[in-house]
Amino acid sequence: MTQRHWGALLAAACAVGGPLGCGSGDDANSEADAAGTDTETDVGADGGGDGGDTDTGDDRITLVVAAADWSGTGGGVYAVDPETYEVTDLGVATGTDAVVRCQGENAFVLDRYFPTPPDATENRLVHLAGPDLAVQGELALGLYANLHGAVMYGTHVYVTAFGSGMLDRVDTTTEPYGLAETIDLTAFAAGKDDDGNPDPGPVAIAGDRLFVGLGHEKEYKATPFATIAVYDPVNGSLVDMDDGLNGVQGIEVEGTHIFDNALVVRGARLLFNASGDSSWAGGYDDGAIDAVDLASGQDLGPLVTETEASGNIFSWTFVADDRLWAVVNRPDTGDGASDALVDIDLAADPPSVTVVHEAAADSLWHLAATPGGDKVFLADRTADAETLRVFDTASRSPITEIELPAPANSQCFVGQAI
Repeated sequence: MTQRHWGALLAAACAVGGPLGCGSGDDANSEADAAGTDTETDVGADGGGDGGDTDTGDDRITLVVAAADWSGTGGGVYAVDPETYEVTDLGVATGTDAVVRCQGENAFVLDRYFPTPPDATENRLVHLAGPDLAVQGELALGLYANLHGAVMYGTHVYVTAFGSGMLDRVDTTTEPYGLAETIDLTAFAAGKDDDGNPDPGPVAIAGDRLFVGLGHEKEYKATPFATIAVYDPVNGSLVDMDDGLNGVQGIEVEGTHIFDNALVVRGARLLFNASGDSSWAGGYDDGAIDAVDLASGQDLGPLVTETEASGNIFSWTFVADDRLWAVVNRPDTGDGASDALVDIDLAADPPSVTVVHEAAADSLWHLAATPGGDKVFLADRTADAETLRVFDTASRSPITEIELPAPANSQCFVGQAI
């Protein structure tokens, strides 16, 4: 782990204003000045790797859900009131695989394979904002882009293209939205990816730095690399994290590749899912949720390992400083593989894990917590179910089930009510 430039990163984060990177321990991923909003929000790559925390209070939030039927009939985007559980169709039809990322009062729908196979011609970004979460603009970014992460800085949205190894900068001031720049990340594949693509996935922002998690993935199998590329949106350039080596270097951290569903700035830490092999490749005990200290650049080691969680950690969200909830894929121990929603107490040593809900393998998907951490919303795709399960985190008990027009694929909170 190199420590070059970490002092500058921290200074930049503190200079924006607010607690980010200044050791407060508060959640802060995107800053108001950078995003053009009045809220602070954790931005996970899937909207489920973090709490979606805002400073607005639970009375001014909305859950945005991308729902999609993978069988080929497509899906849509919906708003859910976290108190009344009323569902509102936002009028955005999607293809068979769409996800949503939230930041402040913005929701970014990454619509993959639009309109639907076999007629799909595009991956597209759809930007929702305003009191009715109306479409502000959209842009097609290519059929094979395989969009994964999105974050806004100023008037531009930065979108990772897992399929092409690029970071796309989208200008939101034009009508229609325009592709202002394609930032090539393929140099990070050197010596690590045979196909020349480092597989950019989750993206997060701290101060005036963008952090991009690189998967270095090969057919769902882990590689012995975990890299975070750093980009300076002010100067429009990648940041070299180690001038002792040739070329622009990223942050090399311990562990296996960074999974594509979370890269989170939480207080003075950068958290990520170094997941190892996916459950589809038999990886149930070779990964962890890991952390890097933004002030020192030191790898803080795992918050919780997959061995401690008793399965492959898929999606996760904080409900308190020392508690997170996660979906884990568990191996076949005689009765078949299974999924579980678990409550992990990080204050215990080793972390203690309590099973909250169980389901068949590959049934439980992404989850999101309210800003106060009192409720968790879980996407349950059991036998193509069209259900969001809601849990009370204090009692670990179910509250209700919300029926949607299509199975939930991804969800996150925006800092406003509609």
